Amino acid sequence: MPCADHSTIHEEADTYVARIKDPYADQRKFSEAFRSLGLDVELRVIPVSPSAAGEIVSLGGGNAPVNVPIGARKEPADCDLADSGCFMVVTVPAAIKGTPDVVHFELGRPAKPGEPYENSRQSATRPGEPLAGVKVSGRTVDDVLAEVGKHGLSAEFRRVVVHEGGYTVEPLAADQVGGDWIVFKVISTREGVVGLEVTAERQTGLEYAD
Repeated sequence: MPCADHSTIHEEADTYVARIKDPYADQRKFSEAFRSLGLDVELRVIPVSPSAAGEIVSLGGGNAPVNVPIGARKEPADCDLADSGCFMVVTVPAAIKGTPDVVHFELGRPAKPGEPYENSRQSATRPGEPLAGVKVSGRTVDDVLAEVGKHGLSAEFRRVVVHEGGYTVEPLAADQVGGDWIVFKVISTREGVVGLEVTAERQTGLEYAD
């Protein structure tokens, strides 16, 4: 069935397949079309850091059979979803039809000035990000702040709390951070601002990218 101009949903091999030509414009129609089939499926367009704009940022939800996973891709694979010849293709197992499970797909769009990025765990050193190619993990706060300044950026801080099975991060005021503290990761937070995830000393429970 059609879900918007040049966009369709059809069923094949116990899976619903949707091809959306303009997901930025058609997100509401996309969700409505799936609901009319008895599936609670949402397409969300969220503000993201530069390297994730035009990308399918995340997907999840539902209790899909392992052999019929929830999926999303671009068609052609290397196209820009903002272009007229690019489709977003999503697959949802028919097995979740009529269940209360919500399946969501998130598509990144460029953030407005001052708007927080919702892909908040994106490394600021990956290609396309403000500190692309800069080594930060394992260096001192003073060293990394010098790099941040060179790139015309400002910084916020988060304390890394290591615990059994992983770690969490929590906000930290700048005046609580020592220059000799160790940076674990730097993330993109909003235009012109990066977040330094730090510890007072090097932690054996963290995998530094050095």
